[in-house]
Amino acid sequence: MSFAERLKTLRKRKGLSQTELAELIDVHYTQISRYERNETMPNAQVVVNIAKALESTVDYLVSGPATVSSTANTLVIQVNHPKALQLLSVLEELDLINILKKNIYPGQKLSDKYAGRLPADVGEQLLQYINQSREEWERPI
Repeated sequence: MSFAERLKTLRKRKGLSQTELAELIDVHYTQISRYERNETMPNAQVVVNIAKALESTVDYLVSGPATVSSTANTLVIQVNHPKALQLLSVLEELDLINILKKNIYPGQKLSDKYAGRLPADVGEQLLQYINQSREEWERPI
């Protein structure tokens, strides 16, 4: 799918006309038509404005869906502290991380879910690290 197709799809999904999107990003409505017909590409600032207006990312608009590269890491974490959740949300907004799922098992601790799957010594080291990190995180700034 091209930039033009992604733009048109996202715009329609948002329920916006070309004119409405143009007004949101401060360009002439004919420009939106040209972008969607793949006649021209917007400059970088306009792409940023389009991404914000359509609640998307520049990366998605320009490149399409992200593919997992050999350098990408997937982590399973449980967040119980509001500061941590806020930080992760900011990182996601900056396109530095991608939160795949939220609230998978509300109330169930990961330690309960994965109990018995780690050797006891590794589990103990992990628990010590988690407790130390928790203490550091909760210290006042």
